[in-house]
Amino acid sequence: MQTSSKLVLAAAVFAARCSACTIVTALNSEIPVGSNFKVKAQNHGQPVSGLPVVLDRAQSERSQSNTQTRFDVRTAKNGMATFRNVPPGHYYLYPALDTNFSNHAELQVNPAWRNDSTIPLQWPSREPIAVRSLKGTIHSPDYIPGHPEPKRNFDLLEAVSAKWLKTFQTDDAGAFDLATTKPGLYFLRLDMENIFVEVAPNASLPALDLDIGWTSCGLYYTDQSKCRLSDLHANRLSGEMVDGSGAAILGAKILLLDPTGAVVEQTESDGSGQFSSNYLLNGTYQLDISKPGFTHYHRTLRAEFSTEPSAPIRLELGVLGNCGRMDQK
Repeated sequence: MQTSSKLVLAAAVFAARCSACTIVTALNSEIPVGSNFKVKAQNHGQPVSGLPVVLDRAQSERSQSNTQTRFDVRTAKNGMATFRNVPPGHYYLYPALDTNFSNHAELQVNPAWRNDSTIPLQWPSREPIAVRSLKGTIHSPDYIPGHPEPKRNFDLLEAVSAKWLKTFQTDDAGAFDLATTKPGLYFLRLDMENIFVEVAPNASLPALDLDIGWTSCGLYYTDQSKCRLSDLHANRLSGEMVDGSGAAILGAKILLLDPTGAVVEQTESDGSGQFSSNYLLNGTYQLDISKPGFTHYHRTLRAEFSTEPSAPIRLELGVLGNCGRMDQK
């Protein structure tokens, strides 16, 4: 598949999700512009050169129009992209490649309005995960540590130009190795969704350690290097599962694995978010908690055998790649 075809498909995915997901525009409102206007793309105040910017007619107006409904312009060296003679109507403005929709603007074009206005576009909408070498692991939402998981195909693209470089596959441990990749900004594309990474020799992380998941608005990913916690000390699993608002989470899957990867205990949270096990623990385990739409939670659990059960725990699961939090009562 050529790069241009991939960008068209990415735009179609975006348009299909616009009705389901909240889009926050650059100015937090619909922007009125004339038929001629400019877009200024910047990254931390510096111009972004060669960035493909898309102006896409709203889906509801496409069938009513016999004029051009999509415009593709690349930014110049000064970060500016110029749109000319755009027909009146409602449009979405967005970079051809990005990690989420927060930087997409809604425009209302009217020839009677001011021409040559400039719309600011901050790119990217999310900071890249910086690593010294492009290798590591990318785990699926339902993976269990020590157990094989499905192999996945990713595309590697240059982040600014959107140029396709290669396709690669993770193995059954979620691992991949593109260590020969030169320093720069890249997207790892999976099912038309993007993971934003930077290869930098002075990065603090040696490699990627990601968990991925999906919501109705697309892919999210978690940098597990930011979610690592000290070991949990408990000799029995019991407590409650809640979301960020404190509401109970029903059906969170809770697994406890021994050092060989074997499941020694399994339970789920009930309608009030409560979970409990009478199994008394002794030794070192891997605690693994998952629920669709929430960030996968991993933590080492250490237990010393005792007939007196440890205090219940309260776990707040993170969403959209944010880390979870746990407290012992």
